[in-house]
Amino acid sequence: MGAPNPIQGILQNLMASRGQPGMQSGAPQGGPGMGSAVAQQMSQLRGADPTMTVRTIEKMEKDVAALISQNIQSVPGVSAALAGVVKALQRAKKEAQNAAQTASAMGPSIQFSPAQQAGGPDNSSGPEMT
Repeated sequence: MGAPNPIQGILQNLMASRGQPGMQSGAPQGGPGMGSAVAQQMSQLRGADPTMTVRTIEKMEKDVAALISQNIQSVPGVSAALAGVVKALQRAKKEAQNAAQTASAMGPSIQFSPAQQAGGPDNSSGPEMT
């Protein structure tokens, strides 16, 4: 196998420092705990707030820009690769901004509890027991 990808290591350290689950540096990829980590991330995504995502991406852009400036002279290859990360973050931010605009245009979602849902054609909740 080749040398570990330095960008992946930097991003893992960045995510671990931000407290993101499943992104600790040196954590094994896969394994028995992987299913629970994926389940936790999926449950977080179900309630994802696009506006908060935009703010998080903007913070990540600033962090990556700081890494670029720190490494530009000593490790220019890392800085060049991080420039690609900035471009990817910008694309992701644009998608999140579109999602936030769509969510704000739709207004609050309407949620029905089972007690509020209508039944059959005669608006009953089911067969009547007599």
